[in-house]
Amino acid sequence: MGNATAAQLMAHLDTDRPDIRAALDEGRTGPLREALSDLVWRHGRSRSQVGILAGIGRDPRDPGAYLTYPGTKFAG
Repeated sequence: MGNATAAQLMAHLDTDRPDIRAALDEGRTGPLREALSDLVWRHGRSRSQVGILAGIGRDPRDPGAYLTYPGTKFAG
């Protein structure tokens, strides 16, 4: 579940904040930490995984982002 959720979060961030992927490519994790703080961590246990994904407009049952991930990772 964690990998599928992470894939959906990164798919959202790739659309909403493409600068984060560029920062990660440069080894900078600060922008990702800030985004996760805003989207996930600030809610603590007050929101479930479904609630967090729904809050960013993602369907937690949609495996699309997770199924796309291996192809992009290993396309090399």
